[in-house]
Amino acid sequence: MSLSPRQKITYGDLKAYALNLIKTKCCNVNANNSTSWSSYTPYSGSATANTYLRTGTAWTVASKYYSATTMTGQTGTASQARCACTVKADATVNDSLLVPVYHATIDSQFETYLQAKGIDLKNHEIVSFKGMLNFMNNLAVFMASKMVYMTNSINAPVQIFYLASATPDMSRNVITDSNLTPSDLTTNLNQIMGAINNVTRVHYAATTINYACSSSSSSSSSSSSSSSSSSSSSSSSSSSSSSSTYIVYMDI
Repeated sequence: MSLSPRQKITYGDLKAYALNLIKTKCCNVNANNSTSWSSYTPYSGSATANTYLRTGTAWTVASKYYSATTMTGQTGTASQARCACTVKADATVNDSLLVPVYHATIDSQFETYLQAKGIDLKNHEIVSFKGMLNFMNNLAVFMASKMVYMTNSINAPVQIFYLASATPDMSRNVITDSNLTPSDLTTNLNQIMGAINNVTRVHYAATTINYACSSSSSSSSSSSSSSSSSSSSSSSSSSSSSSSTYIVYMDI
């Protein structure tokens, strides 16, 4: 919604402004009617959700190969195998909040919320100053509950997501005074800014890191391989080889 001097503002203008603001700020707004990332297409004007903030995404955080000669403390003979290892740290996002939201769902939830707060959306009705302030207060409460900063501690940037499952606080920011005083204006404007700039609404995406080691033991007669998700590995090689694998984990 763009404004010009002396323009008359209607409730339809305010609603269009609010919905456009939400959809352009949030990165998980879907043009398709689906909550699956496989059917995700960013809604027109919306930012694109980062790959590392999509449930089901998996990637290798770190991977390092160690040859037998890089492992210290190896004094084996030809009959005591000395292993080479590849150690990897793989991450997987598994968070129920990280899902796309159909753009029509946002429209429906916002209208339902405004009606529950007693705001009659007569699109062509001109808004009074008090009505606009009341609308903006309620918009701020809706945004503070539905819009959350998302990130994780590994690769992802900070992005704003819309949470369809969140419930706005229905008891806040209702203007009931028939006459607004300067104190009322200050209080309500502070509430708007406080709700919109609520920095406590940061969610760190649930991300699992799995450590695995693939080791091979070589000698004049045999070889073996193993993998593990813990900080040590089991194999058929000698005890000195297992100790070397532990050193690899500590190094990565």
